[in-house]
Amino acid sequence: MVEANDHFRAARERAASPTHQGMSLTRQELAELVNTWVWEHHNTTVVVTAHYIGRLETGIIRWPTALYREALRAILGVSNDAALGFINARSRRAAVRLERVNRRNLIRGGAALSVSTLAAARHTGTRGLGRRRHDPLPPGRRQPPRAIPPRYRAPAAR
Repeated sequence: MVEANDHFRAARERAASPTHQGMSLTRQELAELVNTWVWEHHNTTVVVTAHYIGRLETGIIRWPTALYREALRAILGVSNDAALGFINARSRRAAVRLERVNRRNLIRGGAALSVSTLAAARHTGTRGLGRRRHDPLPPGRRQPPRAIPPRYRAPAAR
């Protein structure tokens, strides 16, 4: 379920309209200001529309591109992305809460695992967990490929 970005909408509504005195910025005005700001500061043409601003407000787009975020921060007068309600979902998923770890036990367990792996490799005659030294095929393809059925072979030359 998509949640509306109330921070972004409130920031837009706090900004004064350049054309309608006493009114807040419309979505179209904000889009035009973003396009102009990016052109003036980065000499790059972008096409932000009122529809795109609406998608930001409704929360369909949660993390706009860096240029758009920079322009929106400058136009709406905020210092960071969080003040506009922008959330980078990728970084939130990547951030994992770690429990407290007893490092001494972790190191002991890792060392024991390494020693047991080496001992198993020596016992089986392999060097590590990879391929056998004499085997040219990867582990999943130990058998040679099957022969091509006769109906798929090229006709013999006469």
